[in-house]
Amino acid sequence: MTEQPSYSQWAIAELKRCEPWIRAAIDRGTATHGFEDIAKAVLACDMQLWADDTGCAVTEVMVYPKRKVMNIFLAGGELEAVGRIVERIERFAPHIGVQSLTYIGRPGWAKFGDERGWAGKLVFMEKDLVT
Repeated sequence: MTEQPSYSQWAIAELKRCEPWIRAAIDRGTATHGFEDIAKAVLACDMQLWADDTGCAVTEVMVYPKRKVMNIFLAGGELEAVGRIVERIERFAPHIGVQSLTYIGRPGWAKFGDERGWAGKLVFMEKDLVT
C-alpha cells in the first residue's frame, strides 16, 4: 500500500506547482502579500489552496460577529480551471458554515462572476499614497 503524503507535503508540492499562477495574480493585485506570505498562510491553514490541473485559487475564511464568509483571495491559471475551482468552493463552503463567498478582483472578473450568478454589491477602490 502506498503511503499518503501529509498535508504539508501535499501543500508544499502544490504551492510549487501553482507558484507561477499565484505570482501572476499577486503581480496584478494590490501588493498586500508576497508568494512567501501566501505559502506560509496555506501551510498554517490560515488560507486554503484549491488546485486544478491548469489553475488555482487561494481562499480565506473570515468570521464576523453575524456572518461567516469565505473570500476568494486570488485565482490564476486558465479561466476554465478557475471556473471549476469556484464551483468546488461553492459546493464545499456551506459544509463548514460559510454563508457567503466574496472576491475582489480586476474589473474583468466582473463578467466571470456575472456569468456564474454572482452579484456586485460593493466597489473596492484603492489610492496609493507611497510612490
